[in-house]
Amino acid sequence: MGEREAITARQAYYRARQRCVRCGTQDAFTLIGKRLCADCTEKAARYSSKYGKEHREKRTEYQREWARKRVEAGLCPRCGKPAENGYSRCARCRARDNAQRAKKRRENGVSPYYLRDGICYTCKRRPALDGKKLCRECYEKSVKSMAKAREAQKEMGANAWVELYANHSKTT
Repeated sequence: MGEREAITARQAYYRARQRCVRCGTQDAFTLIGKRLCADCTEKAARYSSKYGKEHREKRTEYQREWARKRVEAGLCPRCGKPAENGYSRCARCRARDNAQRAKKRRENGVSPYYLRDGICYTCKRRPALDGKKLCRECYEKSVKSMAKAREAQKEMGANAWVELYANHSKTT
């Protein structure tokens, strides 16, 4: 058993007996879900205030250097997979970042001006119809375009786009 496993086993032993996982001598604050006794909690707070900022600064610097080396090697700084051409991150990490940023913007009430102000999503010039994101002209164009696409799909068959894409990817 290694050192880390021994520490984990010791902490599990103390936790099962509702003792402080650090010193094991005093009763932990089990009623409110704590794992440390009052003395160990105070010691940890003092240590954190004394060395915490210095440690955070060193770790931040190390992480920046590590990420810079990955970017220079053409790898995603977060996951280490090859980065996409023209980007510093892989497609998966970029998509996750974009989704998180969009979620944060929605939570903060930030949306594109044309969605917020009732302006057409397509032309961004005329007012949108009630309950729609398009103005009358763009809406009519969209309806005609969708009707044309449905007719083409009926003529070509249900899987025509899949076959067309497969043939296109074979030639490129």
